[in-house]
Amino acid sequence: MAVAAMIGNAIEWYDFFVYGTSAVLVLGPLFLGTDDPLAATLLAFSTFGVGFLARPIGAATFGGLALVIGAASALAVGGVAVLPSLLAAQFLGQLRYTGVSVCF
Repeated sequence: MAVAAMIGNAIEWYDFFVYGTSAVLVLGPLFLGTDDPLAATLLAFSTFGVGFLARPIGAATFGGLALVIGAASALAVGGVAVLPSLLAAQFLGQLRYTGVSVCF
């Protein structure tokens, strides 16, 4: 169990590392639409910070839900809850193609 937890933790931190690197190099200039590179970097890192703040809220919510309906069902509910935002992110384009609508 401890080995599985360590592997999961390593994968999660690798994911945060990859997102943090891509936020600075790619995501800020392409999607946030500012000419100032510092502002684009800070905006990209603010989305990174929201992920850190949302993790405990999601853990409490879905942990409690798992106690009520079971772990497998809570995992399925979590996957379905994330699906609309993932699909929206896939269909939103870069700021230069979509204009201000990408921010809403």
